[in-house]
Amino acid sequence: MNPVILQNDQIQATFSPFQGMNLLQFLANGLEMIDQNTRPLFLERFAGLGSLIGPHFHHRPKGEIQEVPHESLFPHIARVRAKGILEPFSHGIARYAPWKVEILDQSIQAQLSGNDVWNGSLLSSLEGFSFEMKLQASLLSNGLSLDYSIESEKPSVLGFHYYYALPSTGGTIRAQVENSYRVKDEWMPIHPSFLDKEGNLFFDALQECDFGFIPKAPFEVFYENKNFSLKISFQVDGEASFQLYRPKDASYICIEPLTAKDPKQPILKKSSLQVKIEVV
Repeated sequence: MNPVILQNDQIQATFSPFQGMNLLQFLANGLEMIDQNTRPLFLERFAGLGSLIGPHFHHRPKGEIQEVPHESLFPHIARVRAKGILEPFSHGIARYAPWKVEILDQSIQAQLSGNDVWNGSLLSSLEGFSFEMKLQASLLSNGLSLDYSIESEKPSVLGFHYYYALPSTGGTIRAQVENSYRVKDEWMPIHPSFLDKEGNLFFDALQECDFGFIPKAPFEVFYENKNFSLKISFQVDGEASFQLYRPKDASYICIEPLTAKDPKQPILKKSSLQVKIEVV
């Protein structure tokens, strides 16, 4: 299936339903919001650009990783194994498998089921449990609306792992958050250098990071740089957190709304995540 383009006077969003519903491009008045330098990650292993999270987060424990029949039909697995990575489907099967879609005038309705078969394997056998997922992507006058939901046999998590462009001059992340953050598996008080005088998150986007934060209502994250400003607002049926991820010297920062406070240990079998990404 060819990429699907949603477009209005200001916004153009290009999705790849056959490759994990990745958001390949997100243009506002011709300016790209998604870091196109990450396209090689997408071509190599379905990461980069605008990838999904779910039904699991990052890498599963070794004992939960399912055997993949006919690995040669999934060429990315050999590429990640060559780097010493055991997990064949990092961040869950949703970002890899082809979705079933219905294309409307200004939106895409997509579905993914554990009963779907990809390269001869049930998705439930690759993920390790059955699930039903839905994703609706719709244009706003100034951005994109995303409605993502899951019902699953075991606890699961949803999220958006979008790689936002970060110019070399830097940028800032602002949000109202609880006064604790997660570094790997440990929670600790937020470092004072990450906060403004009112105790809100004010984060230098050039910092190397892989941190989880708990948002306060109204669940809004603002990302600003010299080229554009975004408001990422979200609502969650379940738990809520967001991850900031930037490797050293990366040309992007990932802002990842999630449906679990600890995404490596989700507790819910049913959750939903509604996200609006607006140019402000």
